[in-house]
Amino acid sequence: MGVWITAAVVMCCAAVRAQQPPRSQPTFKSAVEVVSVDVTVIDASGKPVHDLGATDFALTVDGQSRTIASAKFI
Repeated sequence: MGVWITAAVVMCCAAVRAQQPPRSQPTFKSAVEVVSVDVTVIDASGKPVHDLGATDFALTVDGQSRTIASAKFI
C-alpha cells in the first residue's frame, strides 16, 4: 500500500511541475557604439601602407581602451 501512495505522490508532483510555465531567461541591457575613424598611415618614403588590420591599431576613448571591430584600406 505504501508503494502505491508514494507512486501517486510522485505522479502528482510531476503533473504539477509539468503545468508550471518555463522560467524566463535572465535579461540584461547592452549597447554598442560604432565610431568611424579615418587614418592615414605612410611608410618612411611617404607611400601608403596597405596591409594593416584591426590588430595593428589601438583606440582609447576617455582613457578607456576600445575594441576595434575592423580596419580596411580605402
